Amino acid sequence: TGGWANNDAITCVMTSDATDYTSNTLTITTNATNPLIFDSTLTVCAGRFTFNYNGVGYLFTTPGNKSIFIASYDTTIVGLDTTISRNCDSLITLHLTLRAVPDRPEITGQTEVCAVINLDSSLTYLISNINVESNNYVWRVPNGATITGGQGTSSIAVKFTSALAYSNQVISVYDSLLSHPTCVSQKDTLVIFKTLPGMPTISGNTCIPSRTVTNGVVYTATPDALNASAVSSYDWVAPAGATIVSGQGTNSITVNFSTTFTSGAIRVRALSNCGSRTYRNLALQSSVPTPAAIQKSFSPNVAAVTNVCGHDSEDYLVRKISNATSYLWTLNAGSSASISHLVGDAANDTAVTVSFANTLTKDTLSVRAVTACGTSAKKSIILNSTVLAPTPVSIAGASNACIGTPQTYSVTGGVATANQSASVKYRWSVPAFTTITATSGPDSAEITISINPNFRGGIVSVRGVTACGQQSAALSKGVSHRLCPTGTKLSNTAANVLTDATSASVMVYPNPTNSSFQLQLNSNEKASVKIVDMQGRVVNRFAVNGASKTTFGNDLMPGVYMVETKQGNAVKVIRVVKF
Repeated sequence: TGGWANNDAITCVMTSDATDYTSNTLTITTNATNPLIFDSTLTVCAGRFTFNYNGVGYLFTTPGNKSIFIASYDTTIVGLDTTISRNCDSLITLHLTLRAVPDRPEITGQTEVCAVINLDSSLTYLISNINVESNNYVWRVPNGATITGGQGTSSIAVKFTSALAYSNQVISVYDSLLSHPTCVSQKDTLVIFKTLPGMPTISGNTCIPSRTVTNGVVYTATPDALNASAVSSYDWVAPAGATIVSGQGTNSITVNFSTTFTSGAIRVRALSNCGSRTYRNLALQSSVPTPAAIQKSFSPNVAAVTNVCGHDSEDYLVRKISNATSYLWTLNAGSSASISHLVGDAANDTAVTVSFANTLTKDTLSVRAVTACGTSAKKSIILNSTVLAPTPVSIAGASNACIGTPQTYSVTGGVATANQSASVKYRWSVPAFTTITATSGPDSAEITISINPNFRGGIVSVRGVTACGQQSAALSKGVSHRLCPTGTKLSNTAANVLTDATSASVMVYPNPTNSSFQLQLNSNEKASVKIVDMQGRVVNRFAVNGASKTTFGNDLMPGVYMVETKQGNAVKVIRVVKF
């Protein structure tokens, strides 16, 4: 209970019937004070704060995202009651009133800073929503930037150097009230960066005659839309044989060309405080380049079709020529072919379709590029429908034909090369006294021939024929007469002698032989003699006087030969063998 004072003593005495017992003495210490009346104000923000009383700190946590205002003691509760106590001290009651945290400031100002890098001038950054109670805005800038004035206020001036990174740099600010230092707003940021100007475009005359004095040619640079305001100057470069006589550093120069100029390019780049990009080039021409090649396709790479036999039309292309304004496509003859433009005219006229009439034999397709400097030389290819078919590879069929027995022959065609057209049919030639039967087409790959009684051997040949009627070289096969029971009769002198009713009077012996033969005429009429091998090739010819004898064959290689002797209208063929 109340009424105690410091150093009061408490003693306990116990009494019994016989004796009184007295306890030890307990001294009581009190420091009672009156309740605290806190007559000053304190503003704290949401979170935790410390209030100090009599040298002792007391930690408080404020509710929600609010500030707390500590007002003077009042019997009326105006806010949040908070009670603290220490040992035996009187209770201290703080009456608190809640306040709002300062609003986050909003920064405005230039974000692209290339124009002021390394310059003495500065950029200004402002707070657009100024807090009337604020008197302490705290600003922060990145490396490469310096606040030159306004720290703590709603407006600062900033200078920038080349140490500033190109991207992801920020300026920040928050509101910290000096009167209430624990109240801090959220931080606002503004991203700043520096951007290199884009590559400018160049305009001016690109046709400069080589090895000729040409003065006063003007070239102009137009800045790219990308950060054009940051361009501080232009760096120009002229080719060998050319001199910039005025305008270096500006967007327009004047150039003189000397007799040593042959080719090259005008170059320019836009400079800024942040640096520069690579050069833009404007190629200069002293002559118009000829198109490099006429092709069917460039991707994939396919050569132009020049063998147009059997083709209705073909496409032809060239690559674009730098600065070409149009292309001139022509046909030398043009009466049997025509040109259609695939992609229109002017600078895109790099592809055409040529259509062929069946009367075309040969023509020349040409193209020329046209620029401001003039017209290029022609690039030409020959369109040809007169190329030959490939020579046939082989003829299958008998080499010995029997009179009265039909013989069949077939051809294996050759494969066409790049300079040939495929065979679409074949042209056959057969020996005298033979006929191609009606049942086998004369232009087919297989024929059947009938053998007439007067047949005494000869050549079967065949040629490949293209769709345009062009023939290949001939392939030949020798066909000889052999003994048969039909249409022939055996002589009385030798089994190897073939004769008929009109046979010449001749003998050949010895047969066979390993050296030479003797040919004997039994009549007085002069004769012509032909020696034919089994491939149908004539290997020897000679004449023999009537009623005489001639030696031949010493120079013949071993093999079988046909000796054809003709006296007037009489013909006699004798088969001989040399071993």
